[in-house]
Amino acid sequence: MRVTESTKLSTLRKLNIKTVAVVIAIIVGLASVPAQTIKADSLAKTKITVKKQKSKLWGRKYVTGFKISWKKVKGAKGYKVYAYGVASKKWRCIKTTKKTSYTLTRLISKSKAKIKVRAYNNSDGSTTYGKFSKSVTCKAKDEVYKVNNDGEMKKSFFDRFSAEQAFVLQNKMRKDAGVSNIKWSERLYELCEIRAKQISKDFSHDKFDSTSKSYLKDNYGITEVFVMHSEEDGNYGVPIIGTENISTGQMDYKEAMESWKNSKPHYNNLIGKDHKVGAIACYKGKGTGHFWVAIFGYMDVDKVVEELKTKN
Repeated sequence: MRVTESTKLSTLRKLNIKTVAVVIAIIVGLASVPAQTIKADSLAKTKITVKKQKSKLWGRKYVTGFKISWKKVKGAKGYKVYAYGVASKKWRCIKTTKKTSYTLTRLISKSKAKIKVRAYNNSDGSTTYGKFSKSVTCKAKDEVYKVNNDGEMKKSFFDRFSAEQAFVLQNKMRKDAGVSNIKWSERLYELCEIRAKQISKDFSHDKFDSTSKSYLKDNYGITEVFVMHSEEDGNYGVPIIGTENISTGQMDYKEAMESWKNSKPHYNNLIGKDHKVGAIACYKGKGTGHFWVAIFGYMDVDKVVEELKTKN
């Protein structure tokens, strides 16, 4: 017998109400399926491996980076790669990928990178994560970056690993001088990166003041340059952002810190007793060399910026 559309509708009307209710319940249930759970052990029990990635250029092999690999995790949509900051003392995500490997490049000499990975899955608007893998450390004896067919560096880059290593060494120098450590500031690091690019074209302190003011205004809507403090003998304005050290030509973080230590004005700035926070940036310019910037603050810049941003 041929079934017509009207026959289908007639048959459907005969369905038991309870049966229809069950069907609806199943559909509703499917619409709210939670994010798929990733295996509990995830990458925690999987040893991630590091291998120097080599390519050929003019008949010889050269290192282009460190290839970090791990096993595929069941139920994972992708993986997040994290790097540890020895100065900030925090892990930050540096790459999200669907692959089971990641090649770490853009490191200068003596740079040391600590890396770990975890799997994730997205479903129904929520994200679940697997456990972190064990961390691995990549040590760059020589510089590591991608080159073009002519053997030249493809792009300029920042090496935050070396920058944070320099900051740790800077605090050691402060301690040796009998001065307390200063805390890493993410806001000042952002400013250090801006200044590092600037000094690669104009090696001077000329733009430090104007750039600091622009940074606060453009990013946080802050126009104040000073924060007022009351003391017994009056009110004083303390600069939100303090002073800077700059240098160029040093091939690694140890050379950069030694150059500041051996220069009296820079060293006096480095061990300034009134400094509370700071940051350092390392910039490898394409065809222009290495540039280092250290900026110091007389107060907790990150905290002050958030407070002033809320007021504005």
